[in-house]
Amino acid sequence: MKSKAELIVVPGPGIGHLVPTIEFARALTQRDHRVSLTVLVMDDSPIAPATPTPHHFASLISTDHLRLVQLPSLSPQTISQILANGPGIPRIGLLVHHYMPIIKDSVSRLVSTELTQLDGFILDTYTSGVLEIADELGVPSYVYCTYGAAVLGLMLHLPDLDSVVETESGSNSAELTTPSYRNSVPRSAFPQFMFHKDDEGYKRLLDLSKKLRNVKGILVNSFAEFESYAFDSIDRMVCESQDQVLRKVYPVGPMIDRSGEMHQSANGAHLDQIMEFLDKQPRKSVIFLCFGSLGSLKPGQVTEIANGLERSGHRFLWALRRPSNSNSNNEGGADLEGGIPDGFTERTAGRGLVCGWAPQVRVLGHVATGCFVSHCGWNSSLESVWFGVPMLTWPLYAEQPLNAFELVRELGVAIEMRRWEEEEEEVTSAEAVERSVKCAMEGHVAVKMRERGDEMRELSRKAVGVGGSSYVSMGRFIDDLLLS
Repeated sequence: MKSKAELIVVPGPGIGHLVPTIEFARALTQRDHRVSLTVLVMDDSPIAPATPTPHHFASLISTDHLRLVQLPSLSPQTISQILANGPGIPRIGLLVHHYMPIIKDSVSRLVSTELTQLDGFILDTYTSGVLEIADELGVPSYVYCTYGAAVLGLMLHLPDLDSVVETESGSNSAELTTPSYRNSVPRSAFPQFMFHKDDEGYKRLLDLSKKLRNVKGILVNSFAEFESYAFDSIDRMVCESQDQVLRKVYPVGPMIDRSGEMHQSANGAHLDQIMEFLDKQPRKSVIFLCFGSLGSLKPGQVTEIANGLERSGHRFLWALRRPSNSNSNNEGGADLEGGIPDGFTERTAGRGLVCGWAPQVRVLGHVATGCFVSHCGWNSSLESVWFGVPMLTWPLYAEQPLNAFELVRELGVAIEMRRWEEEEEEVTSAEAVERSVKCAMEGHVAVKMRERGDEMRELSRKAVGVGGSSYVSMGRFIDDLLLS
């Protein structure tokens, strides 16, 4: 057995990838000081201006066993090229592509001048290109999944699915059977490029699926009690594998920013306003609406949500971001011009607050919060589970419709608000918003959802506690690191 292990961690860009990876790195190095990690952080400010600076992260976590290294920024010309490639996911992929030579140079420098040894890499699915660097150096790679086990199971099953899914065929009402989901999944819940085999997005996903079969282990930000069916299905894939792939899968979650310090805003005035509002509300009475770091809504949809909230009569806190093409990162102020009806803020004063940014973890952990309208990003879903807050699903892009399907149909911790069958341009009506809010906050369904939320809250905390399933799995990963 080795006396120590030193690894390089390369997270994907954006707060949704960076924060859970740093939380995992912190937990791993605190658990066993024989493990040391160097985290390479890209400058993603051109595409994600709301991401806290690496200096902010470093001030919170840097120790003798864990350090962050800020990679050099890309050139202005390269940044312009990335920004011209459209918003959201395409930009992220292009940013990572341009960073690969910089990552390779940084790894070479670390290996030759600073690290006493290199025992492997821990990668994000976005940074799977680093596998080639690991192969050149002759060290193993592990992938840390910032999404759940059900989506991982789908990824691992994709080569088999590829042989049965016809290009550009079928309707959105069609359903597909995949091993990691107990129920058949509507075609509309999948990213639609999965049904266009000539699409570059599909080709990249298929390539990633094959790469996942060549890593030494996969760490998953989830816990066995939460996604038991999905993890069992992955175990079956491991047992049935004919080419010794998928030998190690480690559930290590939930890895979340439990205190909110990673996301902390510099705008103290808005924070005080939000917390003062919540402090005045009755227990479990507030609906919290937040659609993620990249989530924004069109004016017509904002109007319908506002009308639905007003008609419901319930209290609410709404983090309303400006559209992604806005020149402002909307750190504190709300977008009160893009669809909010005239007089809305006055009519809902005292029971409602619209802001541009909200400390999500602190809001979910507040006793006044009774329901969470979420875009169903995996981090937000885990945070909601951690605090036992029932969800109303409003998926926007990427794997979020799949997450919404799982949260509602498979796990029973959420109620559908925006249907995953709806196209991006479709508008969810005020009536649907009002109906969903009342369902989540009133009557027997609300009681049942809160009971389920309380159950998952306890299970999530036991999982990462001493002797819990994720605690044991983390220990198994450390043992495997030191034995390899």
